[in-house]
Amino acid sequence: MMLSGTLTALITPFKNGNVDFEALERFVEWQIASGINGLVPCASTGEFATLSKDEQKEILKTVVRVNNGRVPVVAGASDINPYNVIDLGRQAMECGVDAVMVVAPYYVKPTQDQIHDFYTLIDDSLKCPLLLYNNPGRCAISMSVETIVKLSSRKTIIGIKEADADITRPTKFLNSINRTDFAILSGNSSSTPAFLAEGGHGTISVTSNVDPVRCVQNVNAWFDQDLKTFARLRQELIDLDEALYLEPAPATIKYALSVRGICSDEVRPPLGRFTDKHKPEINQLLSSMNLGKV
Repeated sequence: MMLSGTLTALITPFKNGNVDFEALERFVEWQIASGINGLVPCASTGEFATLSKDEQKEILKTVVRVNNGRVPVVAGASDINPYNVIDLGRQAMECGVDAVMVVAPYYVKPTQDQIHDFYTLIDDSLKCPLLLYNNPGRCAISMSVETIVKLSSRKTIIGIKEADADITRPTKFLNSINRTDFAILSGNSSSTPAFLAEGGHGTISVTSNVDPVRCVQNVNAWFDQDLKTFARLRQELIDLDEALYLEPAPATIKYALSVRGICSDEVRPPLGRFTDKHKPEINQLLSSMNLGKV
């Protein structure tokens, strides 16, 4: 399996403290109808750290059922304890997902050798398609290019979601990884255009939660070498990319989706709902981009 194009790092809709499965079904269907190339539930944007194991199971079963094989489903399965990751990964595969995405161990600041051993243990145990996730902003460490190249020799490790600010890393991967089916996906929506120019294969996008059509068109324009359209969409998306981080994610995203009539703006503690301070800014931006009710 070669992941490419625009995949969405799905939010988890909530209602009165519980997962809103009705909204989740509508949301998944809308994403697919908008042309998205893959779905990534139960990851950072999906507030995985506040979800119980049972909730994650039901979310994955719902996403897989609604998707019905139309696009790849990559389940987030992350924890600093590799045995918890293995447990979540096995549950995810039983739910019918196509692959599992695991973020580098956070909080504990492991060495590169320890990161390698962490993924090796998980890969040996799960024996399923595994996507690496490098997110130094949340993990306080960055996986080195050398570590990722070493891990890429494992055929069940199918690629990486790369959120390091160094956008030259895709080229470095391409120069060192000895296979053509290793997916190099951007984890930063605002730098996705530059990431593609450096050789990336696509993106796991936060922004596509709110504007999947433009996000898909932007990536497709690059691969079609329609550079005029690519440049226009890049400029149209940049303000939205940045505005979605006015407050801690996914509060801003969920507020924008509530304006679009998709789900409530509810998030789980320790995060709080998007505050009134920035609502006029988001409202104006959505209006100017013609992002009305779905």
